[in-house]
Amino acid sequence: MKIKPINVLFIIYFVPLLMVTDCGDCGCGDYKEYNIVYKGVDFSVWDTSKFEAKAVDGAVSKNAFGIKVYVKYDQNGIAFNHKTKSTSYASFGIAYARSCDCAPPKNHFPDPVKSIQITATDTANQNDINVTEKFTTKNNGGKDLTITKLLENYKNQKQEYLSWRLDLTDTTEIPATAIFTLTVTLDSGKTFTQQTEEISFKN
Repeated sequence: MKIKPINVLFIIYFVPLLMVTDCGDCGCGDYKEYNIVYKGVDFSVWDTSKFEAKAVDGAVSKNAFGIKVYVKYDQNGIAFNHKTKSTSYASFGIAYARSCDCAPPKNHFPDPVKSIQITATDTANQNDINVTEKFTTKNNGGKDLTITKLLENYKNQKQEYLSWRLDLTDTTEIPATAIFTLTVTLDSGKTFTQQTEEISFKN
């Protein structure tokens, strides 16, 4: 059967327009903006000897002592993501392409993390020692980063996920037996606190 010229023109010009109305699933996610609401902390200690991290069991060396700091949060969607597709096609339908337009989600922090502090309570005399800056981790260039610097980077990058593993790199003033306390303070003054069990250090 011979196709009439008008039918050919319909296929060339209108089929792509019909196809673009089928947006489908662009994989953009449901929301384009979120409120990050912090709700608690998880604080754990690790024995990093023998080139592996394992839970502390018994006495541990000060030079092989590490911690993990994690701030729990809820990610609450506040603005829906409108999924759109852009279309391009050459005359007479020779070339045709579609792509999703998905902008990265934007995070808002109505009550952000203001400070993080770690104290060591000497169980022999109950003295409290601020040991926050004695724990560090290394960046990609091998430079030691303190919790203060990590928190500064975290705020600048507007990340929602705060989870760090740090090593005890300054053992001065660390008592032979201690209970470590993590305190995370938000801008509003709200605090989240968690303590470890008593930690005994080897000589």
